[in-house]
Amino acid sequence: MTRMSATLDDAIKTLGIKKLDLAEAVGVRPETVSRWLAGKNDPWGAHAGRVLSFLNRPENLRKLGRRKPLSFEEVFGSKAA
Repeated sequence: MTRMSATLDDAIKTLGIKKLDLAEAVGVRPETVSRWLAGKNDPWGAHAGRVLSFLNRPENLRKLGRRKPLSFEEVFGSKAA
């Protein structure tokens, strides 16, 4: 499991959402989210930005118990996407 897949899996559980909800919010197919969660692929480019934007929505940050937005490095583990 990659850092991103673990972070995303924890977020999905904490937010109480389904993979389908995340897929719709990010603009990908549910199968793509499943691959991300399995660590087979990581989102890159625009998808990485959309995942980060989704996690950093004020309502999601509150549910995640965060005051500051998540950084790219916290979610993806590196600066390269």
